[in-house]
Formats: sequence, C-alpha cells, structure tokens
Amino acid sequence: MSNPTLGASYDDIAREIGWFMGFGTDPSGWGDPNSPSSEYADIDTIIQRGYRQFLNPPALAGETKSHSWSFLLGLGTMVTWKDKTGTVSGGGKTYIAPRTTINATASVFYQSMEGATITFSGGDSGDIHGFVDDDTITVGGDNGDAGETFTVSSSPDGVYTLPDDFGGLYGDMTFTATTTFNPSVREIAEPQLRVMEQSATTNARPQYCAVYPEPAVDSSYSVADETRRYPDQTRWRVRVWPTPDQEYTLTYRYHKLQRRLSSNTSIGSISLSTVTATDFSVESSGVSANRTTYTSDAQDLTVFTAGTKVTISGFTSSGNNGTFMVISTADPGGGANDTITVANPNGVAEIQGDSVTISEEVPIVNPYPEGGAAMSECIISSCLAVAEEKLAIRDANKRQQFMQILQAAVTHDRTLMTPKSLGYNGDSSDGVKFYNRDLQNVTFGGVQYP
Repeated sequence: MSNPTLGASYDDIAREIGWFMGFGTDPSGWGDPNSPSSEYADIDTIIQRGYRQFLNPPALAGETKSHSWSFLLGLGTMVTWKDKTGTVSGGGKTYIAPRTTINATASVFYQSMEGATITFSGGDSGDIHGFVDDDTITVGGDNGDAGETFTVSSSPDGVYTLPDDFGGLYGDMTFTATTTFNPSVREIAEPQLRVMEQSATTNARPQYCAVYPEPAVDSSYSVADETRRYPDQTRWRVRVWPTPDQEYTLTYRYHKLQRRLSSNTSIGSISLSTVTATDFSVESSGVSANRTTYTSDAQDLTVFTAGTKVTISGFTSSGNNGTFMVISTADPGGGANDTITVANPNGVAEIQGDSVTISEEVPIVNPYPEGGAAMSECIISSCLAVAEEKLAIRDANKRQQFMQILQAAVTHDRTLMTPKSLGYNGDSSDGVKFYNRDLQNVTFGGVQYP
C-alpha cells in the first residue's frame, strides 16, 4: 500500500504564504535562502510561528484550556537502572573534541543515563552527553580507554533523564506486562516526593514519580568548550520513590516536542543549505581558550554560520580534524585571509600549507507537520493568520478563519481520541467481577482522578 500523499508539506505551506504575501509561488523569486532579509527568511519565520501556534493553539470560545492534540502523544519506556558496570571494547574509544565516543563490550547503556556520571578504572570520569545505542554513548572530554572497566552512576539514586522530545507526562507510569502485577507509578508534585524521601529511605518497588526540568545553563557556560550537555533546550528528569531495589521497565505516555519544519530538496530552503570550502591552503592557526582559529589564503569562510557544526578534514595533524561548532568567521576584505574559529581545544597552532575541506553538517529534514491530511488546512490557516499579522492587514479575516477551522480540527481530534469505554462501572451485582478497579485512574478535562 502506498503512503498517503494528501497532507501539506513545508513546500506547500510556503507557496500558500508566498502567494498571500505577494511574493508569488515560485521559490526562485524569493531571494537568497541564506539571507535573513530575503522573502525566503520571512516565509520560513511565518511557517515556524504558525506551526508553533497550531501545536499549542489558543483556547476555543467557551473553554479555558488549550486543546492537547492526540497525535502529539508518544509512548516511552524507561529502565530503573542503578550503578551499571561494563568494559570498554578493544578500540572502543574515539575522541573528537569536545566529546569521546565509548563502545562497550556488552549492552549496558540506557537513554535515561544521559547526564549521569561514568567513572573509568583508569581514573577518568565525565558526564554522559548522549545515548547512541545500548552499547555506545558519548562522554564529555577526553575520557576512558580501550579495555578499561567503568561504572555509570546517578546522584541521587532514582533520578533518570527523559527523552529529548519529552514535553510532559500524560498519566501515570506503568510496569511492563512481564512484571509481576503492581499498581502504577503515580505522578505527584516534586516537593511532595521530597517530603516522602525524608520520611523513608528504603529501597523497594517504585510507587510515585515526579517530573522536573534540568537546571538552567549557568553563567560559566561556554559555547567554545561545550561544557554543558544541552545548551539549546530544556531537558526533563523524573525522580521515583522509593529508590528502586532492582531494575524495572516502566512504560509511559508523554507529550512529544516537535522539531522545526524544513523544506525538502524540491525547494532547497535555508535548512538544507550545505556549503563546502574545498582544498584551501591554510596560512596559519592559533589555539586559545578551548578554540582554534584557522586562516585561509583565499577561500571565503564567511559562508559558515556561528552556532552550526562543521566537519573538517585534510589536516596532517589529526587533532585538527573532526566535527566542531563554529564560534565565528571573519573577512578582513578582498576575499583573502578569511578566518574561521571552531570549538576545538586540541587544535595545533601554526599549520601552514595543509589542503583542507570544511563541510557544514546537514540538518535533519522535517518537511511534513504532525497531524497528517486531517490537520493540513488548520496548519495552513494558522500560518496565514501569522502572515496577516505580519503584514498588518485588517480585513483579510485570516485570524477568524483560523479559529473556525481550529474548532473543526479539535472536534475531529476529540472524536478520534475518545475511548468507547472507560471501564466497568457497577457494583458487581450483574455478575461482573473486576477486583482491581480501585487501582485504575480516570482523566477527565485534563485532570486525573484516582
């Protein structure tokens, strides 16, 4: 069966906006995709704002809460691990500043370990920056070595990092079907959970959990050395009580955060722009404050943007090759002696004559918004309402049209997500037995009732 094709893509929405704003429907007439002052940039800004407005819509008339879309709910799993040990495989360490990739000899890693501390038998230790798969992680700094043993620990115990697209827990956590039956792990307020921790410290099966955001970036954060794991987004953690006495696999539903929309290759929008500086001769370089600056003889390096990632190859010194964040670029004029500064604390100074290639990392393409064909008109309408606001047009009625289409979209979504039954509701006088009904929770109007 072929995939449905009726849903609107980024390109479809862009053409609708281009027509409404008087730019036309041909992207080639929208100016330079890399210029922040082009029609391209205006259209992209409107699409991102309109999509955010759709994902978190205004409350409908007569209602006090924003609708929560059913298709934005994801299903996640989490293992309540504690002090996991393992061994780095032979050749299982790769350091590319500012992180080390560690490959273990067995499956010992979980996504919820992001942010935990890994300590190696050789004396190194660092925070886990990223989960790759069950035997591979990335660690901040130059840590570990092949053949070393390690221990992953969390402080305090019972705290786990949630997925990077986590935007809020929806209902309680439950144990997997393979676990001996237990009531669900109920979500409570974080202060309440801390009070429970003061009253008892026994390790046992978790009964309660609380979700809270990871602390904000502190004043010492530096883009140059990426001392913090998540400089550009809020990450969430969950704390369970009591501290687990063994590994349990918990399942939960959660609100999924969304990525920016981007064009596919038919338009070639800003997000797909990839620039390569090929085989330019390096005149010199300098290392300071966890960063390295390279100077070219003639190549234009200002095509790279601060904050993006670039891959550098071709240096005779391996410490200068790898994937790094761009700190800044500069052009002294005339196209010669351009500079690029990257977050590489291990670069080697005074390199001359090396023939180098620098490529911008290609972002993940995300051309299709959530909701499919049923929500496409609502998303387009939301974007046009933003365009109307940007153009300060008073009589286009795009805001009013959006609210009308939003009403229909919400009704459609509620029809699809409403269960046919909430369960048995009786006193068993009809012969129906359901002994564990007191263990179930009901959610109505966004409020959960035990």
